[in-house]
Amino acid sequence: MIPLNSTNINKPLKEIEKRIDSYPAMPAMCQHLIKSCEDPDVNFKKLVDEIRYDPGITANILKMANSAYYGSSRRIESLQTAMVRLGLKQISEIVIAHSVADRLVKKLQGYDLRPEELLKHSVWVAIAAEDLANVLHIKPPAMLFTAGLLHDLGKIILDDYILDQREALLKATGNNGEDKISFDIVEHQILGINHSEVGAQLLENWNFPEELVIAVRYHHAPTDPDIEYDPSAAMVHIADMLAYSVGIGIGVDGLQYVSNPEVIERLHLKPIILEGVASRTLEKMEELKSLLVG
Repeated sequence: MIPLNSTNINKPLKEIEKRIDSYPAMPAMCQHLIKSCEDPDVNFKKLVDEIRYDPGITANILKMANSAYYGSSRRIESLQTAMVRLGLKQISEIVIAHSVADRLVKKLQGYDLRPEELLKHSVWVAIAAEDLANVLHIKPPAMLFTAGLLHDLGKIILDDYILDQREALLKATGNNGEDKISFDIVEHQILGINHSEVGAQLLENWNFPEELVIAVRYHHAPTDPDIEYDPSAAMVHIADMLAYSVGIGIGVDGLQYVSNPEVIERLHLKPIILEGVASRTLEKMEELKSLLVG
């Protein structure tokens, strides 16, 4: 295994940070709608009127409200009625998915992810994280679904650098049979930053809540001493590992991560629990993916 502090590997950290700072933010209207949905005292009629001007979001809200996924029994034609049925949390998730979907569908050559594979993995993790919280009788944190959806956003920025350094990265993980080192750790050692940290910086730049930033930053290290233990990061971590175990979005790095034993022990996770989460998530995933992104 090559030494992780090897001086022969270039760390393009400054260039990566420039890419993070210059990466296009979410549309201002989407950011405004997301903040409005987080306000329990929001003027609901005004929110309906604002959303009405975005045909894409409007269509997705109506599709979701009328879907079998949401258990619809009668056809809804009114945007306001659809929004009442879904609630502010679900509307916020639809707006976020609508605003990032075109970024998540792209092919990532460095990570060896085909078109739409990152999106499929992200939606799977979002569903599984919420399902896991429910089955464990843990009240899902407010932005848990969003954390699952955006947890790998940083891969979009790092993809070119992963392609350049892929051989070195895989050697450093212990892919040759030696003790495995988690891929995110090796990313940081070789590039100076990993995809979790990049994603968190993007979300900070876009003024998302700190709880979401933390969940994304620590989804591979939910018991990091800096945070002790974060429930959202823990749920996303387990959902992420579960997605890889059933072959959803494996790519070049999916089998190069290490599950956190402390989280598994703390949540008293048993195979039968994870099998149930995986089964339910697979049933929901395809329909929800099409509903969220149109």
